[in-house]
Amino acid sequence: MSYPCLRCGRTTINPNEFCRNCVSQDKTQKILIFGAVLAILVLGAIALLVFQATLSSSPTVTLVNTPTPIAITPIATQTPVTNISSSTNTSPKTELITTYSATMQPIMSDVRAEMTATVLDIKDFLKSINAIKDSKDNKEVRRIIDNFREQMKKHSAKLVTLNTSLRSIAPPSQLESKQESLSIAINKYNGAVQGYIQGLAAYNFQQIRVSQTQLEQADKEVLTVMVELQEIFTENSK
Repeated sequence: MSYPCLRCGRTTINPNEFCRNCVSQDKTQKILIFGAVLAILVLGAIALLVFQATLSSSPTVTLVNTPTPIAITPIATQTPVTNISSSTNTSPKTELITTYSATMQPIMSDVRAEMTATVLDIKDFLKSINAIKDSKDNKEVRRIIDNFREQMKKHSAKLVTLNTSLRSIAPPSQLESKQESLSIAINKYNGAVQGYIQGLAAYNFQQIRVSQTQLEQADKEVLTVMVELQEIFTENSK
């Protein structure tokens, strides 16, 4: 005996049941639904894993509360920065140069006076020699030369003493090179004086002429450095 299917009306063996076709369709639908649900769960799990991995690889950001700036009202009696700088930097240097100038200027004056005296003695010597150049009195010629040689020895000794005093002074750092240049120039001048002495002792007038050229050059070098130092001293005193 056959019975109609409850869903589609087709013939079925058992009453109140679905036919085989309807049962097969139900199973297929259940499988598809289960597969769809499973697929959604898998995708959701994958998405969660990816999201967690992204979070773990991203740098940690720390939020810092920025303090509110506080307005500071300047005090009317404050000393400007420029004044502080000038008082701390310029004053000690000015005082140091002033002290150095007071020590150096007398020595520079004595050196210049000794150089002037040397040149005057040379002029007097040349005048005396030219006055008797045609004289046959060799003794008089030798006497003039010997006297002049002794004068030059005194000038040389004085220059050595002055240069020693000069080098004993401790200059400010910014004037070390100037003082060294002056000392070297005085040494050159004294070297020319020594050349005069040697030339006079040997009665070698060729050497005397060379020493004269060296003396003039050294004189210019000494004067140049002295003028530069004097300008610094004058500017410092203003």
